[in-house]
Amino acid sequence: MATVGAVLLGPPAIVFFSAWLFNHIIETDRIDFNFLAGAKTYIFSDTPPDPSKVMRFIPPSVILALYSFGLAACLLGVMGAASTAYAGLVISRHNDTTMAYLMFFIVLGGAAGVGLVYFCNTNLPVSIARELIQKTLYFLPQCEKTADHSCAYGIGNTGNSLLRIVAVIMAIAAAAGFSYWMAVVSIAASGRKAVVRKDALRNATLLAAIAFLMTVVATHLLFQPGAEMISAAYAPETVDGKLPEAGKAALANYASLRSAMTLYWGVIFSLALATAYCPAAAYLGLFRSTGSGQDIWKLAKSLIPVIAPALASGFIQSVEEFVNVIGKGSN
Repeated sequence: MATVGAVLLGPPAIVFFSAWLFNHIIETDRIDFNFLAGAKTYIFSDTPPDPSKVMRFIPPSVILALYSFGLAACLLGVMGAASTAYAGLVISRHNDTTMAYLMFFIVLGGAAGVGLVYFCNTNLPVSIARELIQKTLYFLPQCEKTADHSCAYGIGNTGNSLLRIVAVIMAIAAAAGFSYWMAVVSIAASGRKAVVRKDALRNATLLAAIAFLMTVVATHLLFQPGAEMISAAYAPETVDGKLPEAGKAALANYASLRSAMTLYWGVIFSLALATAYCPAAAYLGLFRSTGSGQDIWKLAKSLIPVIAPALASGFIQSVEEFVNVIGKGSN
């Protein structure tokens, strides 16, 4: 019962505590999101005083970045669905019908709730993500209906459309997380053979870790269109291939907030996985020592999926720092 209680209470406790912590150490209203304010060639405003200075076409680099995010989002959707489906199978096999239905209700309710909170709420880190999207992609040119052009393929404002897409993606990731949580609870409370429960725990953890890893990658790529938007806004003012100081500062500020979002989700996902996996794994004897030199390797190998999201966020930021250093050296 102690193991079931730890698995049942650990993941939500660490997630809610982390959200509370981030919501109380940063004042979102004091973050400067005006990345495009220093651009002189284009005017980014709902009511521009000079319509001739409004960006007329969507930069190709923004389109490429949007499609790259779309690819990552599709992969996330596939892995999230696979993780949810397998976890649902584990839940149904390790519980009676009534308990299984109750767990499925928790999974569906939690996924819908997370998607709704992301779309409507203003708490961190949601508010940072919304500002990063709206203060850049919101100002992309839209198709204007005329007598000769009906805008048959327009989807409306790109920034707001992307927010709706992200809400769905977060619901998919949440479904994978909630289903994994309920699956581990089922495994810990099950009376089936230990070897069966060990295999189920390993497989469910691996699928959930891949889904969360893809969520971290998708989160990072989600904000690349904004970075490309900033570069395009200041591109007409380049001198000898270099952005003006205002453009460099805007990109640096945007990159810092983007990295913070990637780091936040990577750490949160790894903590949630660890607080569910470790008590169940210890209870099933996956961490049991045999006195051989292989114990450390076996332990490390079993924990790699758990810490994969945090490792991914750190790796992405390390690569970006390396690229930035190379870029500065070439300038």
